[in-house]
Amino acid sequence: MARNGLIATCFVCLLIAGTDRAHGLDPSKRLTQYRHNVWRVQDGFFSGAPDLISQSADGYLWVGTWNGVFRFDGVRFVPWLPPASASKDTYLFVPAKSGGFWINDGLGLSHIRGNRIVSHINLGAPAGHMVEEEDGSLWVTAWYRPGSPGPLCHATDREVRCFGKADGLPIRIAESILPDGAGGFWMGSDTSLVHWKAGVSEIYEPQALKSNYGQSGIRGLVRNSDGSLWVGMPAAGRGLGLERFSNASFKPFSAPNFDGTKIAVETLLLDRDGNLWVATLNNGLYRIHADVVDHFGTEDGLSGNSVKNLYEDQEGIIWASTSNGLDSFWEPRVTTYSETEGLGAGGALSVTVSQDGTVWLASNGSFDSIHNGTVVSIGMKDGLPGNTVTSLLEDREGHLWVGVDDGLYIYENRHFRPIRSPNRSPMGMIVGITEDIDGNIWAECASKPRKLVRIRDFKVQEEFLDSEVPAGHSLTADPRGGIWLGTLDGKLVSLRKGKVDIFPMNLKEDPVVRQAAFRSVR
Repeated sequence: MARNGLIATCFVCLLIAGTDRAHGLDPSKRLTQYRHNVWRVQDGFFSGAPDLISQSADGYLWVGTWNGVFRFDGVRFVPWLPPASASKDTYLFVPAKSGGFWINDGLGLSHIRGNRIVSHINLGAPAGHMVEEEDGSLWVTAWYRPGSPGPLCHATDREVRCFGKADGLPIRIAESILPDGAGGFWMGSDTSLVHWKAGVSEIYEPQALKSNYGQSGIRGLVRNSDGSLWVGMPAAGRGLGLERFSNASFKPFSAPNFDGTKIAVETLLLDRDGNLWVATLNNGLYRIHADVVDHFGTEDGLSGNSVKNLYEDQEGIIWASTSNGLDSFWEPRVTTYSETEGLGAGGALSVTVSQDGTVWLASNGSFDSIHNGTVVSIGMKDGLPGNTVTSLLEDREGHLWVGVDDGLYIYENRHFRPIRSPNRSPMGMIVGITEDIDGNIWAECASKPRKLVRIRDFKVQEEFLDSEVPAGHSLTADPRGGIWLGTLDGKLVSLRKGKVDIFPMNLKEDPVVRQAAFRSVR
């Protein structure tokens, strides 16, 4: 057997929740809407600034600093000691398909499994970036030293072969490497972008790097979904910063409020959803989705504006190492919206959801909506007929009722249509509004004198002064007919078929009933 119960609450909590995503970050969200965790050097998490980030097959995250490597289990960072015979200078981890992981260090390249070194390969120079093939072999770039065999080497546990000028690879330095998916590689050097395959190179020289011999050149290199390349360079200026390479030419990337030539790029990451993450030398972190660019810096909570490395783990969490710590970004269960995301004001006085899923918010100074992640804020300069939006209601016909200052309006087609009292005066501040089962709109008006009004066909049909019905603060419809009011002095009032029934609640500290709602109780 079911019965109707009335619940009065004294606060409002708004949660805008989305469908859980198993992997990756929802690109429709702003960076400030993701869950953000930070571990700072100054708080003692690391003995030096983090740089390398990687994850092994067992799920552990590995973080390398200039003073050692740490293993993270989701709670603690534990210092990792390499086997005694390995170099203590560890620059990068790459999980090995055959188990364990590869590290590049001051002595070359080592394959470590557990506490032992499976193999060690001397490259004649410190190893750089590494790319593992499906067969478990490794392509690795080597730092330039006089007499070094070449900038690119192919290694297994048993042997290594390096490639240089004699193999059609004329560059000395390979700062970045990207497989082309067809057996070849794109590489960024100090002065050029190179495509190398089967002993044949194609060289593309950006005008801005022609005199850059021996200096840092193309540091970031990733493939876009349309086959073009994103190219990042660690200096700002014409032809530098962030560029796109397509049809054998470089083009600067720009978007509304973003100019790629004005940032110095440290590295790039393309996540599993196709978003480009850009780490900069001194301007924090950017994320680019189509032509929408979002920024996250120290003012938003980033551990440092000098971002060294980026990594996406098995769960789709994005990690960023900076000069001052380590940051992570992951998908929240509840999405928050604030002035940072475009709301006109920080606190909502009333919230309602319309039939098309739009969330409407009333606040002091703005009338806001959120639809599919897009925020639109309407202020007085945009046509809001007052300053304070006090109450909201969408009726069963889809009309949106809005209380603004001392008036009540219908909002449609981006215009506000006023609802007047019988004497054509404003209704008074609307502090509560509801629709009953018969389609009547009821509004509590903080006017002089205070009154409750019933509206039908957009006209006031009845008025009840507080001498007839106690002054209310919140209204809700009774599914049996009529309405309930929560009063200023802590009572619940039933108004049904012209009959008024009053139920004291004996509230002590704050007697105002701020919200009332019906709930079906079994």
